[in-house]
Amino acid sequence: MAVELEALIGKWGVTWDSVTGDYSLDEIDPDTVQQFVRLSKPRLSHVTADEPIESLLRKLDLLVDGKLTRGAILLFGREPQRRFLMTQVHMGRFKTGITILDDQTHAGQSIPPVGAGYASLPAVSAGTVRDPK
Repeated sequence: MAVELEALIGKWGVTWDSVTGDYSLDEIDPDTVQQFVRLSKPRLSHVTADEPIESLLRKLDLLVDGKLTRGAILLFGREPQRRFLMTQVHMGRFKTGITILDDQTHAGQSIPPVGAGYASLPAVSAGTVRDPK
């Protein structure tokens, strides 16, 4: 059933993480969102740390028609494992748009908060790698 549902979602041009659900903004950790904004500043010039959380999530397409997406919960949720028990996050560090330098996979209770996950990989900005030294 799950495979069939994923195939149907793919035919509609929708990704798993873009599906909205009955999630509350109370599930979002504002500190994690702010940390993401600080870490992403060179690449995301259209978001600012002083914006309300709702505005930031809307600009990142994580709040659609007033509803949070699965991606919002997975990235910024206080306890994403409560909603998605079998989820895996695959993070990569890219040299160019298609050249992967290395990657990490986290699953279940080992999914790090956004800041922790990105902190474990050197900063990547617009296809270039910056040395964290």
